[in-house]
Amino acid sequence: MKFISKILLFIVFISSQLSAQDESIVNDNSYLLSRSRILFGYSSLIQKDEKPELKNIFMNVNYRTSGFDSFAKPFRIKWAFETGLNGLDLQDKDLQGIALLPYVKTGPEMSLLRNLFIGGSIGMASLVLNYFAVFLYGGINSYYLIPLNKTLFLEIELGYHTTFFLEKTPYLIYFSTGIGIK
Repeated sequence: MKFISKILLFIVFISSQLSAQDESIVNDNSYLLSRSRILFGYSSLIQKDEKPELKNIFMNVNYRTSGFDSFAKPFRIKWAFETGLNGLDLQDKDLQGIALLPYVKTGPEMSLLRNLFIGGSIGMASLVLNYFAVFLYGGINSYYLIPLNKTLFLEIELGYHTTFFLEKTPYLIYFSTGIGIK
């Protein structure tokens, strides 16, 4: 119950932040693919020479912006920026509890086909569990947009991220799906 109430509080906070955007910017850029997203997914943390651990279902709320529009041609490259929050309900033998992971990331993104994109990114995230930690990470992700109307998309995303400067570098793979709202 605590987890659900924290998720709802988080959704209310993000919604209030996104609705506070300047309306004139949204109207002037009506074809851009910048959007607010609510995603649900599955992730797995893998360390070298060990079996996969920390397999979790997660929820992600974020805002993603790039220079792409609804008419993006294949093999164009633009710069993307994303900021958001992951909510994880950890159920591991060593780690248990609710983890919040606020993050920012940026990097180049390429259109492969209409509504299919791949990109690389670097970013910074912080882990809030029973302690607080900040770490740098990098990775690649790909996502596909299925337009439902002019402002609503169904999204499917796959990604791979890793941290820097750790003795046993972990690799995070994830799959998520949800909605994007322009």
